[in-house]
Amino acid sequence: MNIKFYTYFWIFIFGSAFGVISESIWRLVTRGVFVARLGVLYGPFNPVYGIALVIMTLILVRFSNRNILFLVLFGALFGGGFEYLASFLQEFLFGTVSWDYSKFAYNINGRVNIPYIILWGLLCTVWIKVFYPVFIDFIGKMPLKPRIFVTYVMMIFMIFNVTVSGAAVYRGSQRAQNIPAHNSVEVYLDNHYPDAFLSEIYKNMKQPHTKKLT
Repeated sequence: MNIKFYTYFWIFIFGSAFGVISESIWRLVTRGVFVARLGVLYGPFNPVYGIALVIMTLILVRFSNRNILFLVLFGALFGGGFEYLASFLQEFLFGTVSWDYSKFAYNINGRVNIPYIILWGLLCTVWIKVFYPVFIDFIGKMPLKPRIFVTYVMMIFMIFNVTVSGAAVYRGSQRAQNIPAHNSVEVYLDNHYPDAFLSEIYKNMKQPHTKKLT
C-alpha cells in the first residue's frame, strides 16, 4: 500500500470524526444544544470535514515553515472557499442544504460568513503547525500489517457508508418533490431510510426555502 495514500486516508477519517465532535461541542457550549452534524448514516463521520482536511494538508504542508500570518490568511481563503463550494455542490447535487448563514452578519450568499472564515484560518494553522507532525509520527509507529488490514476494512466500510448515505439523501430529495420510486433500489431506500429516519441523522438538513426534511 502506498504510504502517502495510507496516511491521507487516515487524515480523512480523523478529519471526518473530529469535525463532527468539535462542532457538536461548540454548539453545546455556545447554544446549549447538542447536535451532531453527521454526514453519513453510520458512525460519527462527516466526509466534508475529512475531504477539507486532506486537501488543506496537501496544499499547506509545503508552507508549514512560513510565518503564522501567512498560514492564517491562506487557511482562511482555503476554508472559506471550500465551505462555499461544498454548500453549492450539496444543493446542486442533492437539492438540500445543511447550513445557512443568511441570518448572520457578513455572510456571502448564506454559504459562508467572515467570522467562520477567520476560524478556518486559525484551525488550519493549528493543524499544520501542531497536530499534523504529531499525527504523522503516530501513524508511522503503528505496526505495518495490522495497519494495512485495518485500513482496508475501514476503507470498504466508508465506501459503503458514503454510497448508501448519498443514495438515501438523494432519494429523500426526490420524495420531497413527490417523485415515486421507479425501481427496487428506490423502493428499498424508501423502506429502510424514510424521511423520519433521515431527519434524525441529518438534523440540520433542509430543502431550500422549505421546512426541515421530515
